[in-house]
Amino acid sequence: MSITLNNENNLNSESWTLCRISSGEALENYKVSSYGYFKNVSTDRILKGHYDKHGHLRIKFKVENDYKYFTASRVIYSSFFPLDNIDNFDIETIDGDKTNLKLSNLKKSTRAEITRNERQLLTIRSNNKLQLNNIYKTKNKKGVEDGKYRVSVYKLGVRYSQRFNNIDDAIIYRNTISEQLRTN
Repeated sequence: MSITLNNENNLNSESWTLCRISSGEALENYKVSSYGYFKNVSTDRILKGHYDKHGHLRIKFKVENDYKYFTASRVIYSSFFPLDNIDNFDIETIDGDKTNLKLSNLKKSTRAEITRNERQLLTIRSNNKLQLNNIYKTKNKKGVEDGKYRVSVYKLGVRYSQRFNNIDDAIIYRNTISEQLRTN
């Protein structure tokens, strides 16, 4: 059963429903909103989760006296569409922003469809060591970091890449090329 928080006639209104994992099992102590928020019903606290190395939000739920992590987009989709089988599918964000977990931005897709869609978008890749998107430390032939930086930005499957001696120049280039690609 869904609970609507705002005006019923507003298509953008936030609604809450019980969390369901992909097997269809309802998690009685947790609710999820159509805006991508998770709440523990017994404590009335919003759950934060963490982002994995691929940029997907993971949420920890207590299931049968054990804590387990689930991908937020899958939980949101299977909670609002419990009869839709997503076992052989991935859930992707329509706009390519993995942090935008609104229900209206999620769709069920095959891996091939996601790959094709990613090539059409300006791809943002994160590097957890530097905490900077699309900037990487380079290595020499022996695999040792050489103190230089590479910027790699992708759009429509084409890579725009350049090496820099310092991080400041790499950031300026990344911001400039990203802005140019967004406007084209």
